[in-house]
Amino acid sequence: MAINDRIGTIRKINNLSQVAFSSKISISRNSLINYEKGSRTPSVDVLIRISEEFKIPCTDLISSTLTVPSVEASYSDQPNLVNETTVSKESTEEESLAAFKRFLDINSFPIYKLNSAKINKVHERAMEYIEFQFSKLGVNLKDLK
Repeated sequence: MAINDRIGTIRKINNLSQVAFSSKISISRNSLINYEKGSRTPSVDVLIRISEEFKIPCTDLISSTLTVPSVEASYSDQPNLVNETTVSKESTEEESLAAFKRFLDINSFPIYKLNSAKINKVHERAMEYIEFQFSKLGVNLKDLK
């Protein structure tokens, strides 16, 4: 299932109109339409807002499978976000970079136009952003390694 299909599925399972869904995640209805049609790919920030609003791990949004909790599900019933990440004690920087390249490829990012140094720099910045977002949740990813 492509990311545009997953976004549409989440909206429909929660019985929300495009206007209501886009309002909940602070985007325009036109942006949502473009995401659902697949003509645009949502930013990481939008994916995080969807994840937080609908209590779906970010990994489910970008993977080929989707587990959508019911509307009534409480936050405590959801899997721990730390356990849902690809970061683990066994993960290496090399594995993390490989997973990042797969993420870029799945989302049709033209990685073939970037040399390894640029991909590494983008990966480094993405990891800094992810660590920042998790730190806001009180989770230190470095403790997981």
